[in-house]
Amino acid sequence: MNRQKTFGKKIGIEKFSRVSIAKVRWERIRNLKNLEFIIDVAHLAAEERNVSRFNSNFFSKFSENDELHLPWYIILPESKIKSLFDLLVSFLYLYFAFVIPFRIGFYSHSTNEELIPHETIFEVALLIDILFNFFCAYYENSVLIYDLKLIAKKYLLNRFILDTIAIPPFYILNSNLYWLKISRVLRVNLFLRWIENSTLTKNIINDTLLKDQYTKDLFFKLLYFVQAVLITCHCIACIWYYIATLNFDTPDNTWLLGAEYPITDLYIRSLYWTAVTFSSVGYGDITPKNNGEYIYAMCIEFVGIMFFAYLMGNVSNYLSNFQLTDETANERERELERWLLMLDGFRHDKTMPQQLTMRVRDYFHGCWSKDNSYICSSDFMLKLPYALREELKEFLFNDVIKKFSIFFENMNKHLVYSLASLMKHKWIKSFETIISKGNKSIEIYFINTGSVMVGRKEVGYVTKLLSGSYFGEYSLFKVPYDFDFTAEGETSVFYFPIIDFKTWIKKCEFNYYSFALLSYKRHLYFIKEFDKTYNTTDDNEAFQDERFEEEVFNETLSPEEEDEFNILLEKIKEPEPTGCTPEEKDKLLNKIKVQAKEIDKLQKMYESDIMKIINAVELMTNGKNQAAYELLTEI
Repeated sequence: MNRQKTFGKKIGIEKFSRVSIAKVRWERIRNLKNLEFIIDVAHLAAEERNVSRFNSNFFSKFSENDELHLPWYIILPESKIKSLFDLLVSFLYLYFAFVIPFRIGFYSHSTNEELIPHETIFEVALLIDILFNFFCAYYENSVLIYDLKLIAKKYLLNRFILDTIAIPPFYILNSNLYWLKISRVLRVNLFLRWIENSTLTKNIINDTLLKDQYTKDLFFKLLYFVQAVLITCHCIACIWYYIATLNFDTPDNTWLLGAEYPITDLYIRSLYWTAVTFSSVGYGDITPKNNGEYIYAMCIEFVGIMFFAYLMGNVSNYLSNFQLTDETANERERELERWLLMLDGFRHDKTMPQQLTMRVRDYFHGCWSKDNSYICSSDFMLKLPYALREELKEFLFNDVIKKFSIFFENMNKHLVYSLASLMKHKWIKSFETIISKGNKSIEIYFINTGSVMVGRKEVGYVTKLLSGSYFGEYSLFKVPYDFDFTAEGETSVFYFPIIDFKTWIKKCEFNYYSFALLSYKRHLYFIKEFDKTYNTTDDNEAFQDERFEEEVFNETLSPEEEDEFNILLEKIKEPEPTGCTPEEKDKLLNKIKVQAKEIDKLQKMYESDIMKIINAVELMTNGKNQAAYELLTEI
């Protein structure tokens, strides 16, 4: 009896423990579900209010004044003098890559142990290059490394030993020591690398020859490949003759068959044998005659087979990559063409005019070419390191920043590039009003081409904003404009939302006092010009044309204007309205209530199922498998 009570208590404790654990687990599940629901509601509210979400990595601190104060002896990678010296060094390595194997192969038994005058001068230049390498900064993960210890460590671990051994003229002691210079053949790529990476040639190549990045990569890979083939065949030919010189005691037992030829003919014959054997053609007119030549010929044949297999694989890979790249580059164009095709088939009774189709296509191509936001919203842009991303933005937007330098004045680089990346482009029709009197602008506009007249349509216009100017920024004060802004002719403008501008200046901690003061002065300037032109008895007032932005800087505010400006300045600091109407709030609250009821219902269902599972486990423990199975089928 006591055992039964003890067993019953034990079962009760285990049941209570299981229920407690189940409740704890359910509490965690419920918290996660509530959190997921809150996140979904927040995302929905953000999308309804057009609230942007930003990548925190995008807001690294960056100041325009953050310049590196480097020691005078540090050589920057971008130095033009260094670039020209590197060109000279690359020429020397290209020269040695062909001369050293040739001299080893064809002059190893006839070289006098004397200094070679012109090569001595070349060696001095290469020695200077070795010294420069200890003071030349380099980039690592887009960060400039200019510490002398790190520079020296990198160079000592990479090329220092081979470069240094090749400098001294050991061949004056023994002609066979000329082999110590053979490591310079490995530096033959320096010339092509200089052409590919030098700032002196990069712009010419990008602007005139290779405007497509994939074509550029393919072009340089082809050049590297051709250079590798030439230098490899050259070295094989030189070694082929060198093997023959090792058997000069028995000249009839070599591929020369005892014949004597000039050096030029010997080199041509060696190069001919290399081409025939390396390509696996094998005409048989020049054949090996001793064991050394047989072994060497077999090695070259195997290398040739592997080389051409590698070549065919790469050609196939390049062609497939080219097709894939072409498909990726034209993805948007294909989507546009499918949409145009769908429009063309929408009306069965008539066909879309070809001219209209071309206008639609040209419009989208123009938007894609000038929509900076598409470029900077790319995942590739966001994945770049900060420094490299800023450098890329400078390349993309430098011309825009220079054109609208008055607007971007006193802003740090990070803010400037971020705002430039928000710019979108559109065309304004002739005499189309961009901002109407009595309305607030929701965007800031930048005039790319054309001009915009400022005034009142019912009275007249008083001034004209030309290319490089901007307008719409006065709405930062949350007050409507007193004027109409109308395109004089067909005008090209860039624009971005004011709310995004306010978000960025807050995020970058930009002191916008000077910017706001200039905006206020510009508005006063428009008012004064209008009053001077239309609120005066003098009929000789002319239309004010081509006003420059700099005129506004020198004007001083009166006390009344100063007070008005301070009041407007406080309005900028006011938080933006949520834009949520009472109806939208009620709709959102009702939606939250419905979701809460569904969560409660789901919670009760989960609790019921958990209890059924616990009871089923207990039934199976007591051997009541049938009852447990029936209980589980109810879940």
